[in-house]
Amino acid sequence: MTPFARIICVLVVGLCAHPLTGWAITDPLNAQVRFSLPESVETVGQAFVYFLASSQYHITTLPPASPKATEGFRAALPFPLPIQKVLTVKEALLAVTPEAWVLVIDRENKLISLTPSQPQQGQE
Repeated sequence: MTPFARIICVLVVGLCAHPLTGWAITDPLNAQVRFSLPESVETVGQAFVYFLASSQYHITTLPPASPKATEGFRAALPFPLPIQKVLTVKEALLAVTPEAWVLVIDRENKLISLTPSQPQQGQE
């Protein structure tokens, strides 16, 4: 079974397991996936595209996204990764988001982006 097929199976099982709550239907970022990335995925942006493939969300670097979003998506994957753990799509995105970046979710337009995290006072 391909990784994409595994994601679809987990999504279907998740929807069947929670038919009354509808949480995965109303917010695809709450659907559960097993964290597994193909070897070809090397950047944060590639991982985002992979995990968002079965949702209605897309990554964006266009305004009003941060002008530095492209830099965040080009970053190498952080390690360690939670390989084979069952996470929500949002948790999977957070797992591949480097520490210096913050996940930005536009639920109305179904867009995902990154913005640099703000340094703490006294740090630059």
